[in-house]
Amino acid sequence: MYAVLNMGYKPSEWLKLNQREKAFIMAAINLKLEEEKKQAKQDAKNRKDEINQELKDLKQAYKNGEMTKDEYKAMKKQLKNEKKSVSADTMYDEANYKKMIEQ
Repeated sequence: MYAVLNMGYKPSEWLKLNQREKAFIMAAINLKLEEEKKQAKQDAKNRKDEINQELKDLKQAYKNGEMTKDEYKAMKKQLKNEKKSVSADTMYDEANYKKMIEQ
């Protein structure tokens, strides 16, 4: 119901719709949610790939003597935490998606 309200339908308007109209709207909502889910997964994958590249560049910079070991470790830890955060956000989004579909 949240998705229906989010589309701008008032509860009284929703109740006035016939079954075919409601089914059409629900199908449109499901398609939109599926697309958003795919986009979120792609965005997360792209960000993980960027982080992996940053980690490689960071390692190379350390090997080239462009930073101290402590600087390298701190930056590496920060990037790995960000990567975990991206994964956690994706899992949270998937759980919310499933809840919205079930409603």
